[in-house]
Amino acid sequence: MWIDFLNSRGRDYWASLYSYSVFAGTDSNFHIWIDMNEPSVFTGPEGTMPKTNRHVIPLKEPLQVLHRDVHNVYGLLMTMATH
Repeated sequence: MWIDFLNSRGRDYWASLYSYSVFAGTDSNFHIWIDMNEPSVFTGPEGTMPKTNRHVIPLKEPLQVLHRDVHNVYGLLMTMATH
């Protein structure tokens, strides 16, 4: 299962996992290593989530995008949600 970082609820959930209250005794010098920044599927031919998978961006009119079109955005949104 992968968190859909294109969905604001997914980003909010992820961010809640990294709040200071979760890591008691930490401060702003605490760092987290987010290694992959992309869904990996090592048994697949592409080594990543199939590029034809769809993400749904929950707007007023939901927008569907292919993973191949947002492959790098996934890592950016993961980093932003972690920060």
